[in-house]
Amino acid sequence: PCTSHRGCGVTASGERLLCRRSDGACVPALTAGCDAILGGAALDADEPIVAALFTSRAPIHAPTHRAMVAAASLALADVTGAGGIPIAGRSHPIALLVCDDGAGHAKDRLAETVTHVVETGGVRILIGGGSVDGALDLAAVAAPRDTFVLSPSATIADFAPRGGALAAGLPALLDAPGRARIGAAVGEHVAKGVPEMLA
Repeated sequence: PCTSHRGCGVTASGERLLCRRSDGACVPALTAGCDAILGGAALDADEPIVAALFTSRAPIHAPTHRAMVAAASLALADVTGAGGIPIAGRSHPIALLVCDDGAGHAKDRLAETVTHVVETGGVRILIGGGSVDGALDLAAVAAPRDTFVLSPSATIADFAPRGGALAAGLPALLDAPGRARIGAAVGEHVAKGVPEMLA
């Protein structure tokens, strides 16, 4: 049985595998709902953090999808250049699964995708969705799973907590108290995910 994502590596065909903590099985990182990994090299590090970016692949949302992936890539490059995310005196590289929030075309698949990233990837931080509706759907699905949802698309500061999910929208990033609240929430959910997130 695997004990880390690094222990799973890739298949002979180059398919990236993740360690599913529930049964120690190596399973594909990419599914019908998650079709890319940003910063995949982090999965070969000692203690990576895996997060997930949710946008819609519906044609009507294509410009937003491209913009969100490009922005995430730039942010990830900054984090990687700084040596990773510091937690408890250590820096951890981050990998980001790029997933479909289903808005406008496949909402019924969202629950399956969230289950995959949370239970397989050990993800506790979900970023998205690519629209207000996508963000609300994502927060609702994430609620029973003790996750943190941060949406650049939501136009209100707080659209949760709902169950175990704390969800924050863009306005919460625009003032110091909001940023402090989000920082504390992210730290709390990262801590809850150890050792699940630090695989």
